[in-house]
Amino acid sequence: MNRWIVGVDGSTGSAEALTWAMAQAGRCHAEVSVVAAWRVPAHSILHPEEVTYDELCRKTELLAGDAASELVASVVSPNDPVPGLELVEGDAASSLIEAARFADLLVVGSRGLGGIRGMLLGSVSHKCVTHCEAPTVVVPAGAPTTVRAVCVGVDGSDHSKRALDWALNFAPPSAQLRLVGVWEPPMLATTYDEPNFPELYQATKESFESLTAGVADADREGEVVRHFAVGKPRDVLLGEAALCDLVVVGARGHGAIGAAVLGSVSSALVNHAEQATVVVPGSGPGRWG
Repeated sequence: MNRWIVGVDGSTGSAEALTWAMAQAGRCHAEVSVVAAWRVPAHSILHPEEVTYDELCRKTELLAGDAASELVASVVSPNDPVPGLELVEGDAASSLIEAARFADLLVVGSRGLGGIRGMLLGSVSHKCVTHCEAPTVVVPAGAPTTVRAVCVGVDGSDHSKRALDWALNFAPPSAQLRLVGVWEPPMLATTYDEPNFPELYQATKESFESLTAGVADADREGEVVRHFAVGKPRDVLLGEAALCDLVVVGARGHGAIGAAVLGSVSSALVNHAEQATVVVPGSGPGRWG
């Protein structure tokens, strides 16, 4: 059975994450575990108000547990299995990354209680998608919970190959798969006109078609759409994502700087897509590869 970790902090964002996870868990035979991190606020340590540090810890943990339990009760229906609840002392992002080390999936909301108004992606969710060894789903407010169409970014990189494998394993048999490849002309090009660099364009297109041919020929109930476009990858993928309920990308693609932890395209999708976005790392210990 798959093991999924869902980060909760009592916020609306974490409720969205748990709602999305519970909607998929039964179909994927996944066991959902809720993880809530807590730590004593700094101001409480500076102003102990005649209580010991141990008492502060117990009080803080109790409050975190109550908030998490209330959130779970508000999301999980009576017919669903009740997720396990784990309270962890420490930084939220680090605690979730550690909890998901040997999990198959980490699910987080796009922003939690610590999210600053106006920020598109909270610090916890950003750290999770950049450092987690398991695939991480970022669920924005109002994201669809029924997966009828899945958009997959494919650029031939190892990260995108793992993203494609993950999507094939996760997508419902009846779901449409939209496999999207993009050729962005070199900076020397003045327009997005493929004849400017025909050999580069053709090589990229042939690589995409070769990688996705097996999927297109597979005996799937759902339709497989292969779309290869010329343009900026983030713009093309965001446009294709709008036609789907779920977006799956690798953590980095060919266009990412080698030292970058999260590529510019995957970063744009988790920040701007209105659908849940799965970021699949290039390697990891889970059973999803």
